[in-house]
Amino acid sequence: MDWTSFRGRDGRGASPARINPPIGIKWKLKLQLENNPATVFNPPVIRGNTVYFGAPDGNFYALDINSGYMRWVFKTGG
Repeated sequence: MDWTSFRGRDGRGASPARINPPIGIKWKLKLQLENNPATVFNPPVIRGNTVYFGAPDGNFYALDINSGYMRWVFKTGG
């Protein structure tokens, strides 16, 4: 299911997809911002099997949703 906008595709913040326990963290990505861990505060966008998000390090990332593999990173210069 694609989540291409804040709070999901219909703006309700809910998904009709059923979540079957047990659930847990599948992968993590450590970002660095001036020798300190960076936290992503903006919601990601999910399209197909890719998670997209901007980070405080000034980069925009695309990660594989299943493995966390970094597909690409775009340096925004910001």
